[in-house]
Amino acid sequence: MLYILGDSHTRFFSSNLNYKINWPCPNMDYPPYFRSYKIGSNTAKNIHKNKWDIIHEVLKNEPINKDNDYVAFNLGEIDCRYTIAKKIIIDKLDQNTIINEAIESYFKVFLKLKYDKHYLYNNLLCIGPIASYGGEMSKHIYYGNDIQRNQITLKFNNKLRSLCANENIQFVTLFDYLIDNNMRTKNNFYYDIHLNNKAQPEMINRLKNKEIIK
Repeated sequence: MLYILGDSHTRFFSSNLNYKINWPCPNMDYPPYFRSYKIGSNTAKNIHKNKWDIIHEVLKNEPINKDNDYVAFNLGEIDCRYTIAKKIIIDKLDQNTIINEAIESYFKVFLKLKYDKHYLYNNLLCIGPIASYGGEMSKHIYYGNDIQRNQITLKFNNKLRSLCANENIQFVTLFDYLIDNNMRTKNNFYYDIHLNNKAQPEMINRLKNKEIIK
């Protein structure tokens, strides 16, 4: 089983993409692979500061088998669409510095779960953020166009992938599957900023190829 914690994008791993209840109620399961938990709308950068109590509660109360199951985090879309994008596109701050600061802060969650004696989870997965929706977003704050945001997301994912490889933590993303050759987002995979179920088979295939799910 893959236990996935994150923001509203965790609904992609449930059997009901419109299910919007926060922890302590899990999203509806996508059997037999996933059990997902929306622990609140939060940036990846601040998750270790703002949501650690909830992360602890989820892990404590769920029947996670450390030998066979994986614990995953699915965050970063908000950072790349909004907080990081503003600092880079509007405030003109250094792109590498801003992205690295966010990811190094986010990665503290994985390091704590892997090495803290109260957790010691060896089977960890980082799910990199998806491409940024290119249509109208009347309900969500965003900066720049989808090409600009996708350039940020690409660097965000590459940095995450590198850190995960150094710590023997699994990494997967659908980012490359969701963009065309011009870095434009394929909006047919989306409903608003979230993925629809058209992309679910591809994610399942990628996780099976990594033997995270069987």
